[in-house]
Formats: sequence, structure tokens, C-alpha cells
Amino acid sequence: YSDKAGRLRPDVIQGFATQGATLAIDEIEAMVPAIGELAAAMERELRCATSVNCYITFGAFSAFRPHHDLHDVLALQIHGVKRWQSFGTPVAFPVDKIRPSGPMKPLWDGLMTPGDLLYLPRGEFHAAVPEARPSVHLTIGIHQTTGVEFLRWLATKVTHIEALRRDLGPLLSGEARLARDREFSEAARALLDKATVVEFFDNQDRERQLRPLASVGGLSARQPGSRLTPTVALVAAGRRRSYRASET
Repeated sequence: YSDKAGRLRPDVIQGFATQGATLAIDEIEAMVPAIGELAAAMERELRCATSVNCYITFGAFSAFRPHHDLHDVLALQIHGVKRWQSFGTPVAFPVDKIRPSGPMKPLWDGLMTPGDLLYLPRGEFHAAVPEARPSVHLTIGIHQTTGVEFLRWLATKVTHIEALRRDLGPLLSGEARLARDREFSEAARALLDKATVVEFFDNQDRERQLRPLASVGGLSARQPGSRLTPTVALVAAGRRRSYRASET
């Protein structure tokens, strides 16, 4: 699908489009500065990672069967019209993918036109079928941190506690077993009582990686009066500092 230089071939893409394919562009916020700025602004306001995918549908059918996501979703219709259906949330706040046990009946059905925004909470099964083509929409994934992530973070803080570093003692029995269990439980409870969710969020903010909104090469055309503004966000590929150029 690409030429010798690794560039996508427009004729091949056009051929798929005429056959009714759907073009999915993952992490489009890394390619389109305006979408990158939107994602970065949402991260600052919500204090959680965001990701944006773009779906361009040329055919009359959905690219996916009814499914759910492991994060909250905002669907923004850009062009064309799509009919969205929601099938409910069989498991609240899932952390693993769930397969439907059988055919599902829509609980909600509605049309999305350009400018419409739809919120889908984590775990809600949904599907979308184009009504006016081509259809273009963005899905903004909002990756909220959960108690599971909090406990994983807590596990990184135990190495300085001797009672938690010690072997659990699979061969212990009797009083020795009870004593070791008591020591472990007391140390674990003390760690949990001391840790706070506020501290966890502060740590997440410090560790959040930086989102590139412009390539360094693109800055060469800027005037001497331009300034660089650091933009804090999350990017899937590696940790690096990014800058957004703006005129003074």
C-alpha cells in the first residue's frame, strides 16, 4: 500500500474507498496540531490521558461490530451523518474486554450530524452506521485512572518496607504462620492508610509524558520574535519535551 519511500499510495487508498472501506487514523492528535492542542487542553483540565482516533467511512456498513471501550469516549461528528446505537453497560467499569452473550437490543438510537457530540461511558456497548457518506468522526478517548492503577502505583512504594520485602514463608505453620501473616497484614494496612489519592494524582502529573505539537523542523520558518511554550501531555512513543510555537 506504500511506495518505495514508505509513503501511502493515493491510488490504492482511493481504490479501497470506492469499495466502501473505512480509513482509521489512530492517534491523529500527533499529526494534526489543532487536534493535538485540543487533546493537551483536555488533559490539563481532566488530569488524565487522552487519545484521539479519526474514522473516515466510505461504505454503508460499520467498521466494527457492537463493542465497548475500556475508557470513556467522546464521539465528535465532523462530516456526513452516522446513526449511533447504544446497547447498555452489562458490567460497570470493566477493565477487560467483554463479549456479548448473544444478540443485543439497542437501548438508544440516534443520528449524529456535523458538530454533534456523544458521550459513551466506559463499558457501554455501541455501534455506528453511516447514513450520509463519506462520514468522518473523531473519537476522543478519556483514560481515567482507577483503583487498579492506584494499587499498582502503591506496589512501587513497598521496597523500603522490610516486612513487605521478606519472604511470605510458604512452609511456615502454626504460630510462625500466624505471626508472619500478622506482620504482613499490619505493614500492608499501614502503607495503605498512609497513601492518599491526592499524592497518587500528583505523581501521575509528574510522570505524564510530553505531547509533541510541532516538529522542530517546522519551527525554522518562525520569526525571531516567536517564543516556545512547553506543553505537558501524554504521548505513546517515548518521553520527550515538545514545544508549540506562537507569535509574541
